[in-house]
Amino acid sequence: MAQTCLSVEKGADTYYLTEKTIATTDTVRIAKGDSLVVGYDVVNGFKLGEDKLDLASNKIAASTAVIDGTDSGGIGSHLINNGIISFDDTNSTLLTVTTGNIASAFAYLQANISGNQTVAFNSMAIRMFSRMAVPTIL
Repeated sequence: MAQTCLSVEKGADTYYLTEKTIATTDTVRIAKGDSLVVGYDVVNGFKLGEDKLDLASNKIAASTAVIDGTDSGGIGSHLINNGIISFDDTNSTLLTVTTGNIASAFAYLQANISGNQTVAFNSMAIRMFSRMAVPTIL
């Protein structure tokens, strides 16, 4: 199987991963500070289980019970299951992240995820947050 490697550049960019006839394992490489909350990148066509994400930190956050975090916007707590984070509102009701509250989700993650940990969540697409000295968003 052929392989390609894409290194993400600084600033908000959109990348398209496509194959015509030969399956290719794509690696998307994101260095610390290349994809930020104020200008995050979007990768279209990323295939889970086939393509690879190469981050400055590969420490996936451990599974947790519900954690009452530092509130941001209407987000008050979270739960992590195998690196996938879900959010509850301040009344402990499951919250769907939308374009209207995604900034609050990123602020919540910045306040509550630490130690170079990485989490992902589903919000109109799969989003990834890696907490380093400079948070990385995809």
